[in-house]
Amino acid sequence: MPLLFSLEGKKVLLIGAGAIGQRKLEKLLNYTSSITIMTKECSHSMEKNHT
Repeated sequence: MPLLFSLEGKKVLLIGAGAIGQRKLEKLLNYTSSITIMTKECSHSMEKNHT
């Protein structure tokens, strides 16, 4: 389900940091830098590239 709204000035909570979470993070970073990630484990590439 596509959702269309502005993320400018918004805080985003991303739950999960596996392969799908990483793809979502990469897309979200185009629209906002205020992203909190909640996860049990973080993929090595996500931790290396986005911390």
